[in-house]
Amino acid sequence: MDPREKARAGRRAVKFPPRSLHLFARLSDPPRLELLTLPFPERRQLYTLYLSSPNFTSVAVPLYITPASTSLPVRLTLSHQLRTAAQSELLKSSPTIDPDSLYREADAAFSALSTLLDEDGYFFGAEEPGLFDASVFAYTHLLLDEDMGWRETRLVRCLWQYGNLVRHRRRIYKGYFSEPGS
Repeated sequence: MDPREKARAGRRAVKFPPRSLHLFARLSDPPRLELLTLPFPERRQLYTLYLSSPNFTSVAVPLYITPASTSLPVRLTLSHQLRTAAQSELLKSSPTIDPDSLYREADAAFSALSTLLDEDGYFFGAEEPGLFDASVFAYTHLLLDEDMGWRETRLVRCLWQYGNLVRHRRRIYKGYFSEPGS
């Protein structure tokens, strides 16, 4: 049975590795063309981490600025550079930075990821997490980690709406990052 026939026979019959997302999208019945432009929430995370003042102060400064130097001028320069770089990156795709629009985009990105994951343990129905799972975990873990100290939690609350993504993050964390017995 060729891959197209297997894909038609059952959604879980063919396990595509993450690097084959485009192939998976085309072979699905019906074709899942929306997966070809699957958005990741990284742009929204840039805003949340670097341009949201409460989060910049509570998360970015302790993680990136304070450990870099004890010198106030150096810290101020690093702060300015980080915020300017985030702003420049966001302005590449839009003439203005509209937080409401970014959060709507984030919700759409999480919705697409949630739809793709469905009720599977890992993306593409795999038995173990793959590269795509690791990429999603890299975003969801930082947002859901209570120790991060997010003060402006709009993006975090947005992610909590997608229980399967929250469970996916928990599953990978427990399986690969938690202490034995915890």
